[in-house]
Amino acid sequence: MPRQYEYRVEQVREEYLEQNGVGPAIRDALKSLFSEPRLPDNPYFYLASLLAAYVDQSPLWKLSDADIASTFDMECAVEVVQPDTKLCRHAQTPHCFGLPHVVRLAPKSGVEVLSHVLNHGVPEAFFPSSLPFRVGSGYTIQEFCSVQGSCCVWHPSLMQFPALEVRSDVLISGARMDEAVRIFIDLVLTCVEEVGAVPLYFVDGIAIMDPPSQIYEGSKQPFYQFFHMDDILERPEDFEKLAVRQVLGHKVIKMSCVLMIEVPQGGHAVGGEGHGEGHGQLRYELATKSYYFHYASLEPSTIEYDQMQHYGTMPYEALYEGYFLTLSTARQYMHMFLEVDKQPYGPVALPANLDSLKRQIERTLYAGKSLDAFRQLLHLILIQDAEVTLSSQLSIKHVRSLEQTIMTGRGRARGRGNGAARGGGAGLLANPTVLGVIPNLLRTLASSAATIQGISREVEAISSAGDKWPAKVRQMRQAHAEAVTEGRLKTAQTAGSISSRRTLRTPEVDSSMLSWLNTFDMEGKLLLQLEGIKKNVQASMGKGVFSGLSLLIDQLLSHIPDTAPSIGTAKLLRQLQVVLVQLVQLLHVGSLTIAHSFLGRCADIVWGLNCVGVQVTSIADVQEASGEAAMRSGAGGQLDSAAGTALTPDWVLDVHSVAGAQVQNGGLAERVSVEGAMLQYAVDVRLDEALSMLWHQVSQPPQPLNPFPKLMHIVRSRAAKMELWLDDEEESLLRLANELTLSAAGDVGASGWMYTGHRVFQGPQAEGGSRSTIGSQARSQGQEEEEFGSSHVFGCYSAVALADARALHAFRSLLGSTLLADRHWQQGAYTCEVVPALCGDAALTNAMELHDFLKLGQDQQLDGAGSGPSAGDPHHPRLFGLLAEEHHLVTGPKRKEAAQVFGKEVAQRLISLHTESPHLLLSLEVWVPAPLAARLVEAGLATSSSLAGIAAAPGLAASAGSWRNIGSPGDASAEANSSDAGRSATPSEFNIRPSSAAMRSSHSATSATASTVSSVGAQSGIDLGGLSGKQPGPESGTMEGRKGDLLVWVHIGMRAMLDDAGKGELANALGAAARAVPQGRVLGAVSLYAAPAHPGASYMPLKQHITFQHHHISPALKPNQAMTFAARDGSRPSSARSSKDRDAYWGRDVYQRVFLSDFHASTWASWNRDRGDPAQPFHQEHMIAEGAREVDTLISKGQVLQAHKVALVCAVAAQDGSGIYQLSRCCLSTAQELSVLLSMNRALAELMGEDHQDAVVRAKFDTERLRRLVLLYCNGMRRAMSSPRSCYFTGLLSIVPAMLAELADTALSEFTFDASHLAALDQLAVWTKACEVSVAAALHDCIDDDVAVRWLGRPKGNSSGGGSGGSNRRGVSAADGAAGRDHGSSGGSVVLRPGSAIRKGSVSGLATSAHPSASQQPYRHTSASGGVVRRRLSGHRPSASRGSVRGGDGAVDGVAVTMGGEQASKEGAHHKWQGGVAGAVKLGSGSTLDPGIRSIWGEGD
Repeated sequence: MPRQYEYRVEQVREEYLEQNGVGPAIRDALKSLFSEPRLPDNPYFYLASLLAAYVDQSPLWKLSDADIASTFDMECAVEVVQPDTKLCRHAQTPHCFGLPHVVRLAPKSGVEVLSHVLNHGVPEAFFPSSLPFRVGSGYTIQEFCSVQGSCCVWHPSLMQFPALEVRSDVLISGARMDEAVRIFIDLVLTCVEEVGAVPLYFVDGIAIMDPPSQIYEGSKQPFYQFFHMDDILERPEDFEKLAVRQVLGHKVIKMSCVLMIEVPQGGHAVGGEGHGEGHGQLRYELATKSYYFHYASLEPSTIEYDQMQHYGTMPYEALYEGYFLTLSTARQYMHMFLEVDKQPYGPVALPANLDSLKRQIERTLYAGKSLDAFRQLLHLILIQDAEVTLSSQLSIKHVRSLEQTIMTGRGRARGRGNGAARGGGAGLLANPTVLGVIPNLLRTLASSAATIQGISREVEAISSAGDKWPAKVRQMRQAHAEAVTEGRLKTAQTAGSISSRRTLRTPEVDSSMLSWLNTFDMEGKLLLQLEGIKKNVQASMGKGVFSGLSLLIDQLLSHIPDTAPSIGTAKLLRQLQVVLVQLVQLLHVGSLTIAHSFLGRCADIVWGLNCVGVQVTSIADVQEASGEAAMRSGAGGQLDSAAGTALTPDWVLDVHSVAGAQVQNGGLAERVSVEGAMLQYAVDVRLDEALSMLWHQVSQPPQPLNPFPKLMHIVRSRAAKMELWLDDEEESLLRLANELTLSAAGDVGASGWMYTGHRVFQGPQAEGGSRSTIGSQARSQGQEEEEFGSSHVFGCYSAVALADARALHAFRSLLGSTLLADRHWQQGAYTCEVVPALCGDAALTNAMELHDFLKLGQDQQLDGAGSGPSAGDPHHPRLFGLLAEEHHLVTGPKRKEAAQVFGKEVAQRLISLHTESPHLLLSLEVWVPAPLAARLVEAGLATSSSLAGIAAAPGLAASAGSWRNIGSPGDASAEANSSDAGRSATPSEFNIRPSSAAMRSSHSATSATASTVSSVGAQSGIDLGGLSGKQPGPESGTMEGRKGDLLVWVHIGMRAMLDDAGKGELANALGAAARAVPQGRVLGAVSLYAAPAHPGASYMPLKQHITFQHHHISPALKPNQAMTFAARDGSRPSSARSSKDRDAYWGRDVYQRVFLSDFHASTWASWNRDRGDPAQPFHQEHMIAEGAREVDTLISKGQVLQAHKVALVCAVAAQDGSGIYQLSRCCLSTAQELSVLLSMNRALAELMGEDHQDAVVRAKFDTERLRRLVLLYCNGMRRAMSSPRSCYFTGLLSIVPAMLAELADTALSEFTFDASHLAALDQLAVWTKACEVSVAAALHDCIDDDVAVRWLGRPKGNSSGGGSGGSNRRGVSAADGAAGRDHGSSGGSVVLRPGSAIRKGSVSGLATSAHPSASQQPYRHTSASGGVVRRRLSGHRPSASRGSVRGGDGAVDGVAVTMGGEQASKEGAHHKWQGGVAGAVKLGSGSTLDPGIRSIWGEGD
């Protein structure tokens, strides 16, 4: 009986969910969950991994199996040419000849386009005819070229243009084997040189590798060596000797190149429209050509071959995955194997090729190339058609259409059952029912994963061509100039007339070719192709499951112009190189994730794999095998074996064990014990509430065409909520907040607003404890008193409220006496107190729960250091490195002389730090006046991104006014990239570091291009961080000085500091900065890697900011009177427009500045008492307003984690307990751990990159510390990429472990990374950043509305959850992204850049209403006697209304103190997880996302 609905809207919602497959998808996911013998602690991560595959809603998923089969049948008719050998031809085109299982999948349109391209659009050397020709003395060469790979199944109307894959089987007949092999190598290199000689074609290099049919036994790893073209041409004799040995060892040679081809209008293309009627589209595409060696010895008295030897190939192997374009080529190729087996499907060839295909499928799946594995599986399944494969004489009646084949197989399945595979025919074939898997395999090959992969491939081709084009033009001009000078022009010869390839070194270059090159406008054509690609990237990637990828891709696409400019194209293309490399990396992981998840979506594919003999039972098998394979090869077994596990959740509930226990205890009847245990589990994890919430939120209007991205985001937000919202808010605040004591006004040096922070709650005991039970241990009595200095921190209220004193003191102890120690110096009439402090994340360390760090410290001993926190291990998953400050407080008569003395002392200090300590000092960055910066750059003592090209224009240094129109920092990268990126082998060694298989399989662009990512990545692409990643101050690299002069941010390396001339210039630069930069502001930053005094510690990054302040006389240490003046009104603080305005306010750094001793705090406070209390509304409201602006900016740029930290600092300053509780979750999330891994990645790049290493610094390297850092990073990355909590992109687990093992092996053997390894590090950094943004986006959606409105700029009324409605529609919808093409009215079509969004919430409203007004100051002293104020955040609750901050009552020695606000009520103060997540993660009808956040997961997600 049909279901009766009370309301029409319910019926509409139900029909919508069923039609879009949401209902069946969730049911299947729940079935899979409850079919597991053990259930995960957080089921939502598990459900999200299963639902990820449904994000792809390509057109073929909506077609029936019969419609899909008929689509291919219309263009895949087959005719039998040779019944005995089963050689067939395509019935609709004369350009396809092969075995039936290949020809049946080759559409006519695709064959015609590829035939036209290969016969007319590429050099003849790349795809020659099979006509024999003679070389040398009696040696004959025949080359049989076939079409391979994805080209064989390319359907132009459904798929992107494929990568050109050509196989060349070279048959050389002659008397001597050694000479035949040499001729084979000459032929390969001749083809490489002829392709490279064409100005518009670019050869990347040659790879020597194992053949596809290679069998690996035990732990043997694949052999792969890649040689760049420059290296080969420099030492051709050495390469020839190496290649000859490898070919005789059954290795394959593979050439990689980039070709400009003209795709006819019948071919589907990405980049733009055709160039006129009857013409095609010019585009760059990647191409490969694999060479296989065959040798035949001929006796003078015979005609046939007496001896045939095949190297690296199976009989008829080219026909099992490819086809030939001509019948004669196919027959001649088959003729080579007649002595082995008379038929391709014969008793010798068939078993060998079937086993080879199975091994290739398994290896390809484990390598992350799921689409290639599905294509190979499609061919393997078609071979299972026994009527074709096992027939003695093939006829047309045996070759049925695909539709008939599929239906017949399914009919047999219904008749015989759908059991395990059984033998068929000769026992080689599987059950014919496996033929029913074909439709889903065709769907995967035409999915959005294949679309994104095609776009990625095209972007990589453009990047490679744009990188190699300038060098190639210079090379041709140089060759032409030499020919003109010598009065000759060298000419190239054809392959048919050569005796040695060594006559082809110099191509023909004449004046007409150079003239044509000058007018060709290569850069303009590449930008035109990018213009078309940009729109397709925006539409194909979507949002939701790609929340991190999509935002980063949007940032990269913003660098690509919508319309190619008419001038300046060369410079623009150079600047885009890093952008294109990172874009390829992100697109690649998006394609991998979708393709990888098809094993979970299509259970019949997994069943088909098992039927044909590939032992894969689930997606977890592929993930686990990938991790184990990398573990066997990683760093000599030094990597953590626990980190190589599969991408599976933490299993916590054994269903059968629980059911048995319940039956034994009498709690459940035996017949329903399992169901009862599962039901209890569902209730405990609130699956019932989750399903109800999903039903309402996913189906609410407006309903997108593709609801799965929205569904994915809600599920992942629910998972994050369950993961981090474990504690009650009150208990959590008890753990977070320190006990604060206000410095007594009568104490020496008291400021009246400096606090002492002491953490009463000490965390879990040594035996450990979970976060969910920690709150019950708070404020335990009887704890022993510790030494005052090691358990207290000092600073303003917000700085010490959440600072972990024990952890910070442990860090200071580990760094030794040379860092973070107070110093005093005197020179003549000038004295200085150097006051150290910590900043940044140091003020939030309580929120990071560094209990593990403290526990490790208690178990270890240091020589002379004793036990306790000072002996701690600094390597914590949530904290790596520190941001420190050095405040130089100079007293003396004149500021100018004080600045000069300061400069000399700091310079001497830096040099002594390098020469007398184990720490690695990398560089100093400092603000200096523009003329001085120009002089330093011109002398080679410094570099500056804002003064690029200064050496070419030294006259500009005479006037500071000339620097008013300085360009952006991106200009430096353009100049850097304009240099020749080619490499040559050293004279002593040939190809010292050939690229490995792991590096090449990661789909990074060419090494020459990728090597520029580290140097300019932060300027031209995604900001990956690092010690020298960002300067304090304007991002433009220039700012206004104290007297209005222009200051420039310059970089001074260690080598320049130690130079005799550099020492003086270093002191001058620091002195000039002290004079020009306003007092108290950061004038410079020291980048160094500290060597902690711990036997098991690695290097730890430390960024140290330097400030300078001068007084004529030392300020008196007297009680501060600033608290008594009348505060300014509560109007909206405006943004400071000048240095004078900025000096009036406290910056946010003071709200995060933590001092580790009371002397440091009081000294610094006495020098800065004139500004007053940072908690005064005048300062605090300005800081919060600036923070709100920065939060908006950070969110629009994808820095969600950093935005939460900025908001947390503001919430602490305003004493918003609910905001502190929810915003502090970011410090416990895996996003923070990923951020730490990103910092480690940048540390390795800076320390081990051969281009980044200063010889002076390298001489100090402690290789043992480097080894620990490498292992620490690799193990951390393995854990992160194998956990669904930190990695939302399942495809990464297939490729990341092998890359980590390769990096670890190289680092531990050579301690230096070349360009290819740096490119791999950058690739890992980009992927880590994408994971961090994705996790932070899910966490962002968990924040309650009232907190998000106050601190994250979410417009009031917008629910957290990413609703798809509203008028602020941003970007293409997630449905459009997943479907790839189909845009509907509910999807949204307006594309806005993240930077153009304007937050709906009013900054002034937030600043004036969310915090105490002038009459409600949080600290207003009414007694001059001083005293102690003790405050705990846990006693304060914000009201439900926006804009009020609740406070409590305090006492100062019995004197009442107004603490701001009224008494807090506890009704509705916070949302507990137990109270129902439906209220915490809400999607109101018609709600809209914040414009910045919408750029993360898109509208409707």
